[in-house]
Amino acid sequence: MARTRQIRLPFTGEGLLKGDHALTFTQLEASDLVRGPQVRPADWDEALRRRLVANLRILHGQLWRVLGDPQTRIAGSFASLKGRPVDIDGFFRCPEEMLLSGELERRLDALDPHRAWGWGKHDWVPISDLGGKRKLRMWAHYRVELRAEPEGSTKWEEWFRSPRLPLRGPHGFIVIKGR
Repeated sequence: MARTRQIRLPFTGEGLLKGDHALTFTQLEASDLVRGPQVRPADWDEALRRRLVANLRILHGQLWRVLGDPQTRIAGSFASLKGRPVDIDGFFRCPEEMLLSGELERRLDALDPHRAWGWGKHDWVPISDLGGKRKLRMWAHYRVELRAEPEGSTKWEEWFRSPRLPLRGPHGFIVIKGR
């Protein structure tokens, strides 16, 4: 099977993604964010980035089954030229009533073998290889952390776009197209 042509994306001088880019999973796997930029950092780990995308695909698929198109957006260190991102961070849109009632979490957990969905206090677990730092169950199983953003809200979008360390400035998103 022929390898898909690499998709080049624009980055800032600090290595942050410029602008928002709608990509399918096939396009994401063929992009600079997985295969690496023309000049790769010495620590670029394509295998790790492929595993993270495979895990994101599982979670996005579960979201699609419950919500239809969840408008999943990814950002953070994965959406940069950092050679070895720890995870994929992002968010998705959902009806507020599904989130507040717990219906969203129940329906997603019913699809997930790890019951990894949830954002409450009880959903945070210590991660030994992070020195006991607490992360969401989702992160513990998939190394992906997706936040639910009610339709009409911009809380997570604003948070991800804010100029904060360690990302050193505002940056764009990858918007997942399709299943």
